[in-house]
Amino acid sequence: LYTSDPKKVKQYYEEVKAGTCWVNDPLTDNDAGPFGGMKFSGGSRELGEEGLEAFLETKHVHWDFNQERKSWWYPYGGE
Repeated sequence: LYTSDPKKVKQYYEEVKAGTCWVNDPLTDNDAGPFGGMKFSGGSRELGEEGLEAFLETKHVHWDFNQERKSWWYPYGGE
């Protein structure tokens, strides 16, 4: 889409069913931006980082590998 009208740009990206919408300069690319198609052309999204993240859950595990009890840490029955 080539335009200087922000309303047309907004209408364009809201109505067009595409993973990438180009406005005014189709030869510039941003490698940090998400990339993927829609419907059957979405393979690059499903097989990429976003597809993997859809199946992941964040979990924090705090594991103390030192088995010695410390009296200052366990005052309720430690040494």
